[in-house]
Amino acid sequence: MDRLAHRAALAAACALLGVLGVFPGAAAATNNSYCGVLISNGTWCGDGTDHFYTSNSATYPGTGDVWVCERLLIANTSTQRESPVCAYNYVSQTFSPYVWQTEAEVTHYTGVNHTVNGLGVY
Repeated sequence: MDRLAHRAALAAACALLGVLGVFPGAAAATNNSYCGVLISNGTWCGDGTDHFYTSNSATYPGTGDVWVCERLLIANTSTQRESPVCAYNYVSQTFSPYVWQTEAEVTHYTGVNHTVNGLGVY
């Protein structure tokens, strides 16, 4: 292989590695449990970290019905990746690959303080 072809092959390999580094690979999924504390009605509780999340869920662990919601925020912004998804006691959303990292958050909209558990997977 001549020098020019070798450099071209090396440049192509580096470019491919750079592109693959932008998107999450097929590595094993990591569960990130967060929140799990009493929060007031409509207060978002976040995980405080940024990841390439593939899913996020909110769970109310108590008795009765509590309207819980989950969302992802684009890292270091207040911009929602998509509209929050809500349901009684448990809700989960799966996300396609995304260019930017996000922060996972959960909340509830049922009057008094309630504990809401969050689980983000990346």
